[in-house]
Amino acid sequence: MFPGTGREQPHEPKNMHVDATAAGTSLMAMGAEMAPKVRVFLFTYKRAHLLPRALDSLRNQTFTDWVCEVHNDDPDDDEPRRIVEATSDSRISYVHHEKNLGGLATYNLMFRPMDEPFATQLHDDEWWLPTFLERMVDTLEAHPDAAVLTCNQQHHEEMPDGSWRDTGRTTFPPDSPLIKVHWPHHRQVLGAFHADGAMMTRTNLTADWTLPEAYGFSGSEAARERMMPSPMLILGEPLAVFAVTRSTARVGGPIWGANQIMLAGTFLKAVRLPRRHMNELLKRRRRRPRGTNTFLLAALLFPGARYLLPAFTAGDWAFFLASVARHPGRMLATVRSLHARREVVDFLHHHTARRAAESPGPPDFETFFREF
Repeated sequence: MFPGTGREQPHEPKNMHVDATAAGTSLMAMGAEMAPKVRVFLFTYKRAHLLPRALDSLRNQTFTDWVCEVHNDDPDDDEPRRIVEATSDSRISYVHHEKNLGGLATYNLMFRPMDEPFATQLHDDEWWLPTFLERMVDTLEAHPDAAVLTCNQQHHEEMPDGSWRDTGRTTFPPDSPLIKVHWPHHRQVLGAFHADGAMMTRTNLTADWTLPEAYGFSGSEAARERMMPSPMLILGEPLAVFAVTRSTARVGGPIWGANQIMLAGTFLKAVRLPRRHMNELLKRRRRRPRGTNTFLLAALLFPGARYLLPAFTAGDWAFFLASVARHPGRMLATVRSLHARREVVDFLHHHTARRAAESPGPPDFETFFREF
């Protein structure tokens, strides 16, 4: 029975204990003759106690033409299976990973060929407002030129006693109109507009949006956005909840810094920022905590970005040299990580160049730094 609705589902959910790499073929074969409009990927890992809330938010959607794959990436935890079975909802299939895939490989499962025209993902610690699917589908159908739509998010914080507090913050101003974002924007140098748990994609354009496993999980949204063609839509309505948890079972690891340098280096090579743009970008990075080292290393290590070296001040260089002196091992490990993952650099170069080709010429200053 749906919590709070009194509606019942007559069939048991499908349960699969399979290799997740083969799960897509098996699940696509089910009901291919009458594919629903949306396929939802619900990912869980070591947080089964939060899964019922995410499932409730899905099953209470005003839009009902969906199917869902619940992927459990903890081979030793069978509790998610029991939770899915308890829903008695035939639209939900359970996929038990026989081995731990890790965050990136698990998220990559969403970007494969499928029969449904739209796809979205939900995480075990987050949840949607009841009209999320309805508004997202309606908006994408009204804008056939867009491959990706992301919506605003409320920010909720986990408290020490396990309860959740609405912080009152949202990712974008809550009264924002529908925005079309065209690449490039300063936010995309190191980050992304879309949020994994608040986006919907048009599946006929996203089947090759998988990231190489060597990239790692850290900063994967920013890297994946390099594959997303313009325009990207941002819906100002806060239809999803971003969870600020007290702890996470996923660990970013030491490659975070190297990934940031790769993102910066490939962006700056492809876009060729004018000096005025770079001065403003570095000005913002000089705020505490200072973040100019990422850009300086990108300019040093990426030949195509060395045109930016004159933009760095004596203070930037002093901060960089002091950082090297304080943490020489960390700096060396970062550089080694870059050189060891040359295929990832080439991957980012390729897709960033494709995005840059969509908007030839230097970006307009006001548009590049427009805040939403």
